[in-house]
Amino acid sequence: MSDGEFSSKLIIRTAIGSQRPLHPQHQHISDFTSGFKAMCDWVDIIRLDEPQQIFESYVYAYERKDNRPTILVEWGDFYNEK
Repeated sequence: MSDGEFSSKLIIRTAIGSQRPLHPQHQHISDFTSGFKAMCDWVDIIRLDEPQQIFESYVYAYERKDNRPTILVEWGDFYNEK
């Protein structure tokens, strides 16, 4: 769109749906991280399995010099559990 004059960083935040306290069925709780990694080799996809990964992963995605898009995948159940 910008004819190579502008390159932006794209950070997408998504979550694997929470199963507790109510199970919303499989389409909302499935982990599609490996499928997206297989389809999008030009996108950096990071699954955040531990709370201490969150901040450092956002900083990494924001400060990266190659301007590759980054998808950060969080676990919905971890908001109340970890």
